[in-house]
Amino acid sequence: EFISIAAHQLRTPLSAFKWTLRMIIDGDVGLISAQQAEFLERGYQINEHMIKLVNDLLNAARIEEGRFGYTFTPVDFVTYLKDFIDRFTRQALSRRISIVSREPSEAIALVNIDKAGMDIVLQNILDNSVKYSHPGSSVTISWERLPQHIEVRIADEGIGIPANRIHRI
Repeated sequence: EFISIAAHQLRTPLSAFKWTLRMIIDGDVGLISAQQAEFLERGYQINEHMIKLVNDLLNAARIEEGRFGYTFTPVDFVTYLKDFIDRFTRQALSRRISIVSREPSEAIALVNIDKAGMDIVLQNILDNSVKYSHPGSSVTISWERLPQHIEVRIADEGIGIPANRIHRI
């Protein structure tokens, strides 16, 4: 119960800060220099990460209370994935890491996914790929339709997962 209350109390000021930063970055309150915009954009991305952490806490509280569930909706998966990659590219570029996407030749129709859950999975994997990759390297994302599912592959040029930790994946 404490985690749930604390997370809700944290989310409100983080959201207000997010929109304040966005207004400044977008020039809604006056012009700013490119350097100022760059620093504010970093702050915006860090704030986004904090909001995601708070949402993770809320999800953990819901799981503990037995109130966690999935909401599946039909989504154009390719568009969803491209949008996710675009949002993530800024973070990667700040570490001089390029994001490469390899699209299959075969079209993928609508897919039922829980976007919030899929966001968490992709965010965690991509965060680790960028965090543990060497500056100047790349992270490659590819996907393809298989008979019963869509397979998404994320490969990086980082340090890898220690052998004694691989069982935790």
